[in-house]
Amino acid sequence: MKYGIDILDNEMVSKIERKMLELGHIVINLGEKNAPIPGENLKIKVMMANQARIKLYLGVIYDNKMNHQVNVVTSFEKSGMMIVENFCNSLREQGFEDISIENNDKLYLIKNVNAPVLLMYINDDKVDDKKIIVDGIISGLLSLSE
Repeated sequence: MKYGIDILDNEMVSKIERKMLELGHIVINLGEKNAPIPGENLKIKVMMANQARIKLYLGVIYDNKMNHQVNVVTSFEKSGMMIVENFCNSLREQGFEDISIENNDKLYLIKNVNAPVLLMYINDDKVDDKKIIVDGIISGLLSLSE
């Protein structure tokens, strides 16, 4: 499968890319694109994701203001929620305990990317080990390709 990964931590992206490539998957790095005009980054990410014909867009955002360890935001319809549940179950197997799922089809990325979008908001006050995050993401992505 071909995944679009949007994480601002290049070290994490490299680890995910390397492991997924070993397993026969393709990862497109959709991280910060440094557009000169605010808001253009999102437009560029949507364009790149759609041109690359990814099968899933995964964005990781750090947010220390939320109550949960991880909040997964998506727009999956009822049938697609099984995919989200599999992804979250894989995260739980990696040690994530407090995961919430939110359905939100109003976000720009979710509305405009032609592939399913998962946005993971991680409270790094509650999850401080990047290896757990990387392993959880890899495990979650692999659960989607089975």
